[in-house]
Amino acid sequence: MGGIPYFFNELKNKIKFIDWVECNNYPRIVLEQNCDISIMPLTENEFNCSKSSLKAREAFASGMVCLGSVFNDSKFPSPYNEIHQSCQIKSDASEEDIEKTFKWIKNKDNWNTVKNWQYDIFEKNQWWLESKRHQQLITSIFD
Repeated sequence: MGGIPYFFNELKNKIKFIDWVECNNYPRIVLEQNCDISIMPLTENEFNCSKSSLKAREAFASGMVCLGSVFNDSKFPSPYNEIHQSCQIKSDASEEDIEKTFKWIKNKDNWNTVKNWQYDIFEKNQWWLESKRHQQLITSIFD
């Protein structure tokens, strides 16, 4: 979904691009793709530091392994600091570093380790629920 970053230009013929869709169709469109990996590259800047981790959580829930950018020296964390440490790609990573990450994740045992970790962290943090704050706001209207 979205656009193809410039650093994927060499791979653009191997990437399926999906135009923007209405938000109520988004979950269905994502699931219909049967993706194995969600790649979430970000440039380190103030705007990207203010993003949430929603994209990673959606990918976790869809059963995709997440590879995402984390920032080196930012005073704010990357929204993808919460993905598996072995799948975090530093913002100054070289092509060789990225290739190593892809080779590592292609190993079946590593893949399963990450998938299980993602399911566990999703359950542990109850990301399948609304936040406690939102639950309280919703239930307060009935008091």
